[in-house]
Amino acid sequence: MPPPCDPIPKGDYAHVSSKGPPPQVSAHAYWEKNNCKVNKALVTVQLQEYYSNGTWKNKGTLGSKTIPSGKIPLAKRPNGRDTCTKGTALTGWRSVVWVGTIGEFGLNEETTPAQNIHCRV
Repeated sequence: MPPPCDPIPKGDYAHVSSKGPPPQVSAHAYWEKNNCKVNKALVTVQLQEYYSNGTWKNKGTLGSKTIPSGKIPLAKRPNGRDTCTKGTALTGWRSVVWVGTIGEFGLNEETTPAQNIHCRV
C-alpha cells in the first residue's frame, strides 16, 4: 500500500460577511495538492467562537464540498457561516479546515489564526 499523501488545507480568516442584515460571520476553505496525485477532495470548514473561559466552541453551519485543488472562486468553495444574534461585541473567531482526498488516501486539517471581529452568536 502506498504511503498517504499530504493535502494542504487552506482557510481564509473568519470575517464579517457582506450578507445580512443582521451581520454574519463567515469563512471559506480550499486545498492544495502538495504531493497528492488526485485533483478532487472533500473540504469541510467549521467556525469556532472563543469563550472567556479559554475554550473554542463550534458555531454555525458547517461548510462541506467536493472541490478541485487550488484557489477556486469563493462561490465554489465550502463556507462556514453563522448569524451575529447577540450583537457586535469584539469576539475571537477562527475556522478549522479538514481535507480528505478522493481516489488516494490523504487526510489533513488546519486551524486558521484567530481573528477578533465584531460579531457574537
